[in-house]
Amino acid sequence: MEALPEELLDRIVSYVTLSRGDRCLPDRLTLRALSRTSPQLRRITEPHRYRVLDFYTQRLDEPQQLAITTSSSAYTRHATEVLVEIASSAHVSTIQHLLIALPKLQVLDLSGTYWLNDSSWLKLLQTPSLRTVYLRQFSPQEIYEDMSMNWEFSNPSINTLHVHMLELETFWVDCDNLRMLPKMFPNIASLHVRACSGDYVFCDLNNAVFGYFIYLWRVQLETTMRNLAFGHTDNNILERYLEAATDVFEDKGFSAQQLLKHSRLEHLKVDTNCLLPRAVANRSKALDLSVLPTTLRTLYLRHVVLIDDTPDPKKKARDVRNREEMACLVRLFVEMRSLKRCTDLVKVTLALLVPHELADVALGIIREATSRLRVPLDLVLE
Repeated sequence: MEALPEELLDRIVSYVTLSRGDRCLPDRLTLRALSRTSPQLRRITEPHRYRVLDFYTQRLDEPQQLAITTSSSAYTRHATEVLVEIASSAHVSTIQHLLIALPKLQVLDLSGTYWLNDSSWLKLLQTPSLRTVYLRQFSPQEIYEDMSMNWEFSNPSINTLHVHMLELETFWVDCDNLRMLPKMFPNIASLHVRACSGDYVFCDLNNAVFGYFIYLWRVQLETTMRNLAFGHTDNNILERYLEAATDVFEDKGFSAQQLLKHSRLEHLKVDTNCLLPRAVANRSKALDLSVLPTTLRTLYLRHVVLIDDTPDPKKKARDVRNREEMACLVRLFVEMRSLKRCTDLVKVTLALLVPHELADVALGIIREATSRLRVPLDLVLE
């Protein structure tokens, strides 16, 4: 082992992690055991052991003691990420001083219910060294007037934002805190939006909400943003895709599709329904991939093949084979040919969700369509 180059050992040690949700965090117990085997491995493992500072405010009985202890520990030398779960505002000031005392800090993973009557947690987002922020359990809400000043700041150093949203308590257009995010993070290069997972209230991120986010982040889309991932969560029911959603932008004179087309995105992950213009009579006639920007390098499309409410499965398959859903699938592959205009495109991932009773019909269409396709396609069937 000691004969290996230190660069290779360091690379191997970097994979000693534990999975926690969507993150890979250092396996500190294993790294500690490795550090005891030799002075060389102790030196190599130390930055990985103390890369992430993980604590929860409800555990902080002596917050000042924690701050003093941490400031003189190995975390000060090596911590690049901090995980915080905020239970109350009692320790926010202590946490803020702690973040400033970590010179290598770049990532803040923030969880907790961000109630509007306690917006003290916003102070943490103003840490100058931050580059990446996770806002978990983010609750889209109105901002009370006496709290509005707390939201009026900007941190241009942050270039990556992950927002995991709870179900909203009002209309989307009334969620002041969502409208403030683009002002708080003016130089965002990478934006990831998804619903909270687990036992939290389901947040319906449909094509209307996607259009709203395109509108809110329109300035960054034309300037700094290069990566956009939108976790569409609309139920796989035909009426939910095609129902007339409230047009929250009808007085704003803009098209989400045109804003997307003229963006400078290089990486996009989205559901095909997010590309539809408002409410449509059927998807097979409205699906249009020409709304995608020509600057794309990678594209991830999720497409759900739907079924109607006919109780007889055989009748379902027979009806859909000759009607909307199979025509929509054919249209999707025809539209994918237009991606040749994206001259820098290196990979297209198509995730198809196909009901079991329609699998044979769908696979026949897929085999015929992919034989004519001239784009770098990675097909995933679910």
